[in-house]
Amino acid sequence: MRGRRLPLLHGWHLGGHEPELRALWRRADPPHPSGERRPPDGGAARKADRRGFRVRGRRRAARRYDDGPPQSIVVLSLLAFLLSAPTQGSTVQASLVSTSTEREPAVTTLSTTDLEELYRRLGHRFRRPELLQQALTHKSFAHESESSEHNESMEFLGDAILGFLVTDFIYRDFPTLTEGRKSKIKAYLVSASTLSLLAIGLEIPQFLLLGKGEEKTGGRKKKALSANALEAVVAAIYLDSNVDEARRFLESLYAPLIDDVREGRAVVEDPKTALQEFLQARSLEPAQYLVTAESGPEHRKTFQIELKVGPRKLGEATGTSKKRAELDAAQAALARLIEEEG
Repeated sequence: MRGRRLPLLHGWHLGGHEPELRALWRRADPPHPSGERRPPDGGAARKADRRGFRVRGRRRAARRYDDGPPQSIVVLSLLAFLLSAPTQGSTVQASLVSTSTEREPAVTTLSTTDLEELYRRLGHRFRRPELLQQALTHKSFAHESESSEHNESMEFLGDAILGFLVTDFIYRDFPTLTEGRKSKIKAYLVSASTLSLLAIGLEIPQFLLLGKGEEKTGGRKKKALSANALEAVVAAIYLDSNVDEARRFLESLYAPLIDDVREGRAVVEDPKTALQEFLQARSLEPAQYLVTAESGPEHRKTFQIELKVGPRKLGEATGTSKKRAELDAAQAALARLIEEEG
């Protein structure tokens, strides 16, 4: 390679895969027959002719040179190779989230005592504690402290990881159930209400880094913030280690809930359907779901839903989709109505 560096990959942890990666790159940037890395320009071509190169031969060589795959395709191939590598993948994934930590030590706002307590509660000791801090940093805190490292991106990743692993748990633990029944169990296990309860059980809210305004408005008691923080923590564990460690964490966390579902102690019906039947049985008006706020970019919007029965507001929820927010609002409204009756 004559000392040339692989583009985009300088500073990454290539581990034992560097020879294969360099071989891939050579295919995209082979030496020209003239010895140059690129076909010669017009002036160089005339000099080549004077040295005895024939035009026809040069054109054939240029065609052979151009037959190689475009470098953009090979760069993507290199990225795919890295991300699929079983032993080096998690290192590269962590590098994709933040490369600045390789240049200078990361500073964490959480105290050593807080970090040790979190390690104990989560059952995972972080090699990169800054990932855990980012997972617990609300955007209001990041804005006030002029830091861009908040947990929204981690929440996005954690939501996907959690959804996949919970689906896998259900597939393995309830093989004989219908697809519809499995979907209801999943909706129950990944709902904001369930995630919030799990986060409170781990006492995650007390470690959240919130801005002053969010703190004053009771941010630590908001279900959405707790649920989002738990999703971000799942992403942090994955990035700090691998998907197997994230699986181990969630298996331990969800074990009591899955037992409740198996023994019939958990209500896993669709909250919207259950609420509708509850209202019909009491001759009440049907529920109305109103979008009261939208935020975030088009590809990752957040919706706030308000649920009303007649003029009365019974529930409110925030979610990454209207459907999820409506389900959480229905669950909150149903719980409130049942409590009022009992």
